Amino acid sequence: MTRSQTGHLPPPLIAPQVQEAHAQRAKEILGQEAPNVVVDRPRLERLLDHIVETTRGFHLDALERLYSLLTQSIYHHRRESDKTQLVQVRHSQLENMVKVC
Repeated sequence: MTRSQTGHLPPPLIAPQVQEAHAQRAKEILGQEAPNVVVDRPRLERLLDHIVETTRGFHLDALERLYSLLTQSIYHHRRESDKTQLVQVRHSQLENMVKVC
């Protein structure tokens, strides 16, 4: 059966050594204890309410730009288990983001 018949690409060819290395790394990651994530929920909820109020009436393109900026910030803080700093930074920088959008 060809790709055009199934609609799927064939699996990539990976050397057995590479497959074994990937499997070993996956086992190591799964064996690690997940860190507890710390979030100031009341402050996060206030930030969300503030974003909703601030962006009321925005056009879709402005909302998409703001979403992009917010997700970049979240990505930047992705390795931190304490998200308190992320929420503080976002609250203080939201006005600047809104001006850009």
